[in-house]
Amino acid sequence: MNFNLIKIRLKIMFYLIFGKISKKTAKIELPNHKNVKDVVIFFPADEKAFRIAMYSFREFDFFKKNLNFYFVINQKFEHLIKLNATNLIFMQFHKSKISFCNLKDEDILINEKKDMLIDLNTNFNFELCKMIDSIDSNYKIGFKNKYSDYFFNLQLDTFSNDITENSFNRIKQILM
Repeated sequence: MNFNLIKIRLKIMFYLIFGKISKKTAKIELPNHKNVKDVVIFFPADEKAFRIAMYSFREFDFFKKNLNFYFVINQKFEHLIKLNATNLIFMQFHKSKISFCNLKDEDILINEKKDMLIDLNTNFNFELCKMIDSIDSNYKIGFKNKYSDYFFNLQLDTFSNDITENSFNRIKQILM
């Protein structure tokens, strides 16, 4: 067994024992857009997936009435952004730590309740999932993996023969 896999399993077991995380129960009835006002989208942490996500969302209307979108983006990709949005939150992704570039952004994201969180990372990132779990939100959407039951209450499958863009298109359909 891979050492990193054992390390992640031990971390999740530790957080489960001490009540820091718990399995999410499905309580979503979609489409239910009248209850959704603030949506946080976590863009992928690796460059290839980030570029695919930006391409997939190129024609999406982020300026819908009554919806506030917050985009959490790896600071390394600041020069690649083609979104005309005011709610950009930049984070630094380190190997075992994620940190906000601006403390005001941390306050907006962590301390204020958000209606929907969407993680566009198809690969499991324990530190990011732990942060997503700490944010108060009714709807948490992510891609299915071995540990996603602990962090997301709506999980989308990614199949090995499915391209990543199709996975992002499914999330766009949820937001419509």
